[in-house]
Amino acid sequence: MADDLARVLDDSPRLVAIAAPLGDLSMAKVVPVDAIELCRASDARAQARAAVHAVRTAIAAGTRVDAIAIGVPAMNDETLLPLCDALEEAEIAFDARVAERSGLVACALDALSVARGLARRDVAALLRSRYLDVGALGDARALAKALDDSASARGDDPVAALEATVRASAPALASFARAIGETLARADGERTRAAHADAARELWRALGIRAVERGADARRSGADARGWAALGAALDAVVASAGAVGAGARAISAEAFRRELVDAIEVPPRPPRAGLRVVALAELAGEPLDLVVVVDANDGVLASGTEPDPFVGDAMIAKLRDRARAAPAPGQVRRARAGAELVMAASGAKRIVFVDREVDDAATLLAPAPIVAWLARAGAKVTRWSASPLAGPPTNAHEAKLRALASPEDAERIAPEAARRARVERERESLFESASPAPSETRGRLARDDSRASILASETGAGHAMSVTALERIAACPFQGFASQVLRARAPAVVSELPDAREAGEIVHDALAHVFDATAELWRARPRDRASIETRARAAYDDFLARAPSASSIRRIALDRVRADVAAVVAWSLADDAWDFAHAEKSFGAPNDEWPAVVIDDGVVRIALRGTIDRVDVAHDARAVRAIDYKSSAATALDAGKRLGETTFQVAIYARAAARGAAEIAGLYLPARARALAEHRASRAHDEAWKRAHADAGGRAAIDVRALDVVRALRSGDVMPRPYAEAACTRCDLDGGCRKPRFAIQTDDEEAP
Repeated sequence: MADDLARVLDDSPRLVAIAAPLGDLSMAKVVPVDAIELCRASDARAQARAAVHAVRTAIAAGTRVDAIAIGVPAMNDETLLPLCDALEEAEIAFDARVAERSGLVACALDALSVARGLARRDVAALLRSRYLDVGALGDARALAKALDDSASARGDDPVAALEATVRASAPALASFARAIGETLARADGERTRAAHADAARELWRALGIRAVERGADARRSGADARGWAALGAALDAVVASAGAVGAGARAISAEAFRRELVDAIEVPPRPPRAGLRVVALAELAGEPLDLVVVVDANDGVLASGTEPDPFVGDAMIAKLRDRARAAPAPGQVRRARAGAELVMAASGAKRIVFVDREVDDAATLLAPAPIVAWLARAGAKVTRWSASPLAGPPTNAHEAKLRALASPEDAERIAPEAARRARVERERESLFESASPAPSETRGRLARDDSRASILASETGAGHAMSVTALERIAACPFQGFASQVLRARAPAVVSELPDAREAGEIVHDALAHVFDATAELWRARPRDRASIETRARAAYDDFLARAPSASSIRRIALDRVRADVAAVVAWSLADDAWDFAHAEKSFGAPNDEWPAVVIDDGVVRIALRGTIDRVDVAHDARAVRAIDYKSSAATALDAGKRLGETTFQVAIYARAAARGAAEIAGLYLPARARALAEHRASRAHDEAWKRAHADAGGRAAIDVRALDVVRALRSGDVMPRPYAEAACTRCDLDGGCRKPRFAIQTDDEEAP
């Protein structure tokens, strides 16, 4: 190569005329724009649709596919992956110098990456892959769930930590976790590239990763087969390349080997496949082409010169600057080179299409490149593209079918069941467009029949007891209560290394129960021995922490921070001489509970309620009992107290369950955080809400009447998404389940058509 370069440099210069359909990029002269088209795309997916449409249109007009090329100023996955997907969906044969993107390859590479450290969430994600077949070892799905349900534990090594993590929630799967951990760990460590290649193949074999026909998607199966072949070729290429440069015996880390493997896949040692080329813009220099589609025609990307010049580097420019004041700056050289790439790519093209994006994947606004804006001002044709298949012409058969389905008449003929589903969904969405919507069987009103009525009654306390929390959900929003209580819709619990708000609350509850149970016999003494209670409480909390010896370091920090919250609740309780602690985490209403369910019955509707009381106090004179429900903040406790008897029922029902013959009952929502407890004051609003909830309403307490009305409406089939307060939607786990849009403009009934 050096000899050829020297010979060419020795030759006399040759001048070649270069066509300039875009001018000299100075944007000072008007150029013909008849063969130029500009496409404004909303995002990367829309950009891909615009590019594919230009290619399809050219092919339909008789242009050979090898006379068309797509030029990419900067090769990156954000642009290439949607583009390649769109070309595959349009069934256009293409060659793109990108990594084989099949799921099989991703799974195989993920297995090598997971081997380093064995992070539980990464192992769980790997075990859920459809490309794994570890049936001989155990149930991969169950192990993945166990890893998600437990915070990372400590261990002498990553395998032991993985085993301890699983043992916390699923002891029966601990040995399976160790087997998987040992299998993955064998691919980690420092060794030669040949040994790494052997370890990778052994790992994939042990995990059952292989190219097989999976389902009816022949295109995806073909991609997997090609990917598997590329993966094997890349392993051989890495080993052979290392041997060729004398590095075959050198040991490298598993992560370094994985990076080399990825590089080998991205630049495969194979000739280009026949078909449309998707290449760097510089590779199209001077080629006679019928159509060049330039994507990412954005400011800062197209002709931006972000890459250093391969021949005139920064060091050489610095030397030139020292010798001559007129030497160009590095940025000038790079911009000139990038501009030359665009000029040369366009020089042989009969037609040029520029596609730019309005936003990137991070939703950052993008501007078109200056040359694109200039061509638009010069009168070039401009089209706009959206990622939606219903906007603009279809780019493949699937989009054409979707556009046909958008027509009600065609939809009834092509897919009658889908059309019926669409009508139902549209009607449910329209529920939120009116201030006073009318219920129907498709939106908020269940058709009445005996079997449905029996199910609704059984699940809402007529048969087995219903939790007080479920009653509160129904009162807050009938649909939310119906979905969670009757349909058993639950948000999946995701356990992170640092407890989220919900799990942190559960930890505080458990810690308080442990501490108060340990000090139970000391509370009735008068005067109270404050020092003994505090000393025993600290010891009890230390014991609570000791129950989680395998917790990760970051989790132990979070657990230790709860100590201040527990101490604050103990101090608050010590200052309250009128009440003595009696029970913690006391359950009632379940079949094996000592205390029976609380029953509300008006002779027509019967509700049995169960629950677990965070804490029960008894008055020092034994005349009254008090139920305490811990909350995470002062504001939450205050709000719950205000809404007692409307959407909150816990402390009232809990106090009734704990009464056990006491003459008086009381209830309290108490913030169980040190800072919140310092701000907590007795709430007049809570006292007034307690009085209203227990006021006489036709011979029974108002809170009972409200509970009966709430349940009666649900049993009659009223499940309309009608939240009592907007907060019910913000805290709802069923995001979108009721079809409530993110934004809805309501109209008055008289304005509705």
